[in-house]
Amino acid sequence: MTSFNVPLLASAALLPPPTLRFDGVAFSQQGKALLGPCSFTLDGTGPTLVMGPNGAGKSLLLRLAHGLLPPTQGRVAWSIERRPRQ
Repeated sequence: MTSFNVPLLASAALLPPPTLRFDGVAFSQQGKALLGPCSFTLDGTGPTLVMGPNGAGKSLLLRLAHGLLPPTQGRVAWSIERRPRQ
C-alpha cells in the first residue's frame, strides 16, 4: 500500500503561479540595440505565446527571461526564488 502526504500535496497545489516581470529591459551587443527597452508582467495564469517575424527577438526575449543572458539595461524578476523550467 502506498502512503501519500496529503497536506504536502494540497499545499503545493495552492501555490500561486510564478510571475515574470520585465522592467525596462534592453539588450545591446557591439553597440547595436537588439531588444527593448520593454516592460511587461506575465502573471503565469495560462499559456503565453510569443509571436513575431524572423529576427524580431523572440529567442533573445526567452533567453533573457530564463537568465541565460543578462540584460544590458533594466531588470528581469521572477516572483519565486528559482526560475521555473521552460
